[in-house]
Parts: sequence; structure tokens; C-alpha cells
Amino acid sequence: MPQYPRENDVYMPTSACPFRARAEARMEEDRTAFRGMTAFGRLAPGVGVDRFGAELATVAARLQDDFPETYPADSGYTAVTLPLAAELTREARPTLLILLATTVLVLLIACANVANLTLARMSRRERELALRSALGAGRARLLRQLVTESSLLALAAGAFGLLVAWLSLDLLVAFAALFTTRTTEVGIDGWVLAFTLGLSLLTGIVFGSAPALTGRRDVAAALKEAGAQTTDTPARRRLRGLLTASQVAAAFVLLIATGLLLTSFYRLQQVDTGFDPENVLTAEVFPNWSKYTTAESRRQLFTDVLQRLQDRPGLSAAAVANGFPMASEVGQQQRFAIEGRTYEDPDLRPELETRVISPDYFATVGVPLLAGRTFTRLDDAETTPVAVVSRSLAERHWREGRSPLEQRITLDDGETWITLVGVVGDVR
Repeated sequence: MPQYPRENDVYMPTSACPFRARAEARMEEDRTAFRGMTAFGRLAPGVGVDRFGAELATVAARLQDDFPETYPADSGYTAVTLPLAAELTREARPTLLILLATTVLVLLIACANVANLTLARMSRRERELALRSALGAGRARLLRQLVTESSLLALAAGAFGLLVAWLSLDLLVAFAALFTTRTTEVGIDGWVLAFTLGLSLLTGIVFGSAPALTGRRDVAAALKEAGAQTTDTPARRRLRGLLTASQVAAAFVLLIATGLLLTSFYRLQQVDTGFDPENVLTAEVFPNWSKYTTAESRRQLFTDVLQRLQDRPGLSAAAVANGFPMASEVGQQQRFAIEGRTYEDPDLRPELETRVISPDYFATVGVPLLAGRTFTRLDDAETTPVAVVSRSLAERHWREGRSPLEQRITLDDGETWITLVGVVGDVR
């Protein structure tokens, strides 16, 4: 499985994974709500995705019957089966389909242009073709000549398009990397060459020679009217009108779609993300896990990196965190309990997403402080554990004007109590 979900260097069995083993060691033996594994299965011959999905839905319904407290009927828990290929391209698929639809519309406009140009060219060559026909050239031979001319032009255009695609391939890969990790598989191979040249050839044959079918069958009349430079035949006028209408319709669709896209982009630009990305640079550090085996050694590594950054004259502030704002990878989801409140089922306690940050993180990325204080260098492992919460979490769990400041929460069933010292704005 290349690049699923990211590039992988090492695979290990679940029974030997140290991270999973530590998590399982902290769980109760009878806990029924642990969801930390993604399952893969190869369908047997004759078994479809829908059939297997129905079987998994039965299993999910049985879980709701056997453990109603953990999986209540209105909780939204269900079983969903997806083909692996669909899952790998799920985020990129809508964008790529939009690009494909846009490409098809542009191709249709180009085809209409080719047909219109061919019609105009046929009008100028009416006398030439009539003379060829008078000299014994059959309709099939004339059509073969026109197809050959159109095909050569279409193949030349297809080759030029391949050159442009090859030159812009890096831009497409960089854009697609925003939605899927499998961008290394994007490239120009034999299938792409065959499809592009085949489509170009088909386009040239159909839209380049179709106007020739509307020519005059009466050679004498064609020679006479060509000499008098009369107008096109009614069939050609109808075809030209149809092509023009199709071209205008496709252009309007593209214009409307472009307008909607620009409007959506403008609105996205106006959305308050909750932080200020202006002049903020980011970098990722991946420590050698075989060298930094303990939490203390890794903490010291990041402390040293942060100190070096803060000593650089070109930076006004620096901070470290275990994730980026608005990153696609969510932080660690944990259940928590508020001191003084009771919960009938531990598995139904509220959840929060945690981030580990250094003291200057909020000031560095521009997240506003709404109440209380942020972290200081005095907040370490030797002092009282403290935390800063977002405004949405504070409003959700401390309503009616109550303040979460100085309230305490626990993430480990009361072994450690964390005091809330500040509230910051939401990062959307």
C-alpha cells in the first residue's frame, strides 16, 4: 500500500507495536468503546461491497443491542465499507472531477471552433472540391482527403498539448498534493499518450470532416454557384448555427462556474481563521525514535531547537507544537471529566482535542487571548498542571456566563487534575 495514509518506511505487527501496547495497557479490560484500528479485507470472489456492507451493518446493529450505553441508537455510530481505491482518492475526487468537467467543456468549445473553421474553409474550397469531383474523384475519396488533413492538424495539436502537460506536471502534482498523498503516481505514461493522441485523432476526424458531409452533391450547381461566390448551403448554415449555439452555451457554463469559483474563493479569503498566518513560517522536525526513546529526551530536543530559533535575529517570536492550525490531521482526541460533575457511563464523557505547545505559541501564530492567561516558562512538569481551552469548548461546557477559569478537568479518570487558566479564540 504505497503512501497509505502516508509514506511508510517500516511496518510492524500490532502485537509488537510499542505505541499501541502502551495505550492498551492503560485501558480497562472490559472497555467496549476503544476505536483505534483500521480494518482491511479482501472480498472473496462473488462477494460485492454492498453485500459485505450489509453484513457489517448487522454487526453494528448487534453492538447497539449488546452495549446500548456505549453505542446508543442516536449516537450516529455505524459501519461503512469503502473500496480501498475510493478511500485513497476520497478527498481529491471532487476536485479532480471538477477539473475533468472543465476540461470537457473547454474541449467542446475547441471542437466547435474547429468545426466552424472547417465550415469557413469548406466555403472557400467549394470550387476546388467541385473540380476534383468533376475530374472523377468520388465522395469517399474527397472525404478521405479532408479526414487526412484534419487528422494531421489534430495530432499536431495533441502533441503540443502533451508538451504543455509535461511542462506543467509539477504544478498539477503540487496542487493535487493538497487533497491526496498519492501524487507520486501522477505522470505521463503510455496510457496517457494513447488516450491523448486517440482523443485528438477522434476529435479531428469527427469535427474536422463532419462539415464536408453538408457539401453539395450536384457538381454542376456547385461549380456555377462557386463561380458566383454565393452563400453557404442551408445545411451548412444550420450546422454553423448549431455549433455557434453550442459554443456559446458551453462558454456561459464556464463563465458561470468561474464566477461561482471566484465568489467562493473571495468568501474563503474573508473567513476569520482565528489566527494570523502573515509572516509566519513553519517547519517539521522528525526525531530519531531510536535515539530519543524517552519523553524527557524528546522534550529536551524540542527545547534545544526552540532555543536556537529564538536566538536567531530574524525572528520576533518562535514556538513549537505537535500540529499545525487547520491541519487535516486532528490532534489527539481524549475523553475528559469536569470536577464536580458525574457521568453515568465513562465512555459517554465529552471529548476534546488536545495540542501540546510551547509558551509563546499563541502569540507566534496570532491566536487572541480572551480570558485569563497563556502558558509561561514556569508551567512545567514540576508545577500544577494547567491548560488553556478554546472559546467554543468553554461556551459548550460552562454556560450561563460561568467561567471555566480555575476549574479543573481530568483526562485519566482523576489521577491527574488539570487547572484551566485561560481561554483563547477558536481556530477554524
